This record gives sequence, structure tokens and C-alpha cells, in this order.
Amino acid sequence: MLSAESVNRTLFTEVKVNGLLKTGLSTGVTGTVASVVTAAFLVLLAKAEGKSALQPTNSTSHWLHGDKAGAVRKADLAHTAVGFGTHHASAIFWAAPFEAWLAKNPPRSPLLMLRDASAVAAIAAARFDRGMYSWPASCRCL
Repeated sequence: MLSAESVNRTLFTEVKVNGLLKTGLSTGVTGTVASVVTAAFLVLLAKAEGKSALQPTNSTSHWLHGDKAGAVRKADLAHTAVGFGTHHASAIFWAAPFEAWLAKNPPRSPLLMLRDASAVAAIAAARFDRGMYSWPASCRCL
């Protein structure tokens, strides 16, 4: 026979697992949307500066190929696939703490949600601007 304690423990575990699953799925969706939208804006910015649409994506592969990655103007697996994979992984990475925070706080209006998302973006940008990450010289124009 099941005791009340074992039933409560089982229900708590299920709720916790379902909450983690929901947060994980939300992280995937939020990170993917952020990745695609920012990649599209980087294409527009590159075009406005007279650069190849792929240069921002290619430059993200600089961690593997060095500063010369930002000068690659055409699509190739070594730069474009690695660059977009890196870009997408970083968007998922930064979506995770945001989604975890949302899961622990009550629902809010779209305006407050935008405020909170902007705060996470500002924290991410501040961490990179403080020297934890350095942009390759070929990418600094963006």
C-alpha cells in the first residue's frame, strides 16, 4: 500500500521533471527565435556596410579559424556552419537562465517580459565587453 509520503514524493518528482522539461523546451524555442532574428539583423547590418551577408556568421567561427574568419565572404562548412552553430549555441546558452528565471517568477505583461529579456541581454553584453571575450579585428566593424 502506498503511503501519503511516497505519493507526495512521487508527485513532487513528476512536477519537478515536468517543470524542467517545460523550461528546457522553452529554452530551445526562445534561443532559436533569438538566434534566427539576430542572424537576420546581422545580415542587414553587413549589407548596409557593404559587406557580404555571410561575414557576420563566418566571423563567429574565429574561435576555431582565427581573425581571418571575418574576412570570408562565401558560404562554406568550415566557417558558415561552424559560425552559425556557435551563434545558435550561444543564443540557447543565454536563453537558459532567462527561461529558468521566468519559470520561478509569476507571469508578466509583454512589456515587462521585454524589460526582463533586455536585462539578460545587457548582462550578457556586459560580460563580453569586460574582456571575457574579444571580438576578432575583422568583426569589429559590425
